[in-house]
Amino acid sequence: MATTKKTNPIDPFAPVRDTILEAVNTAKAQQEKLAGAAQVEADKARAAATEGFDQAIEAYRENFEAAVGATKAAAENLSKIEEMTRAQASELAEDRVAVILKAMSITDPSELMKLQADLIAAEQKKAQAMVKEATTLYQGVAKDLFAPIQAQMTKAFETASKFKAV
Repeated sequence: MATTKKTNPIDPFAPVRDTILEAVNTAKAQQEKLAGAAQVEADKARAAATEGFDQAIEAYRENFEAAVGATKAAAENLSKIEEMTRAQASELAEDRVAVILKAMSITDPSELMKLQADLIAAEQKKAQAMVKEATTLYQGVAKDLFAPIQAQMTKAFETASKFKAV
């Protein structure tokens, strides 16, 4: 969309437009970089969940069905995190492009500053909401992955408590 510069020597706002177009291109590049990084992190998390699954199967064969269910639930949460991250990155990029396009029509510097401040405030709110939701999902991943281990430990303590001291 905004990938080329067209400088018109008669237009006094041409350098501003060029700068804004560069900002749009930079925002797009950053969004793509963020999406790539999010994919890498999601792959790492998925690999860690799979590794945890393999260890749980080996260590607690008797709880096989519980471990499978826990890992599936964790993978679902990881997928939700991945989807949320991608959606947030796309939404931020779209918002930034919309603001930049709107900024191109503004002639009053104070309106431009307000627009920028509003964008920053909106992005901060969205980031806070995303962190809150991601934290909840990561807690769900941890809970789901460790549920079979916790059940095994509870069972072991219950069994041990039945023994009488000599």
